[in-house]
Amino acid sequence: MGTGLGLAISRAIIEQHNGKISVQSKPGEGTVFSITLPKNSDLNDEELTIIALKEKNDD
Repeated sequence: MGTGLGLAISRAIIEQHNGKISVQSKPGEGTVFSITLPKNSDLNDEELTIIALKEKNDD
């Protein structure tokens, strides 16, 4: 069981880069988190990959 901080930390990072995070949830079906980052973000491709891998490994 986690600490419950993952979403708050993710949201802060995404917002620092002028991005958006949204959630769609259906009882009994699951939850989808969508992240949108602007193309001209200060993040490079390597940093985006690291963030994506960390989120995948947190499952």
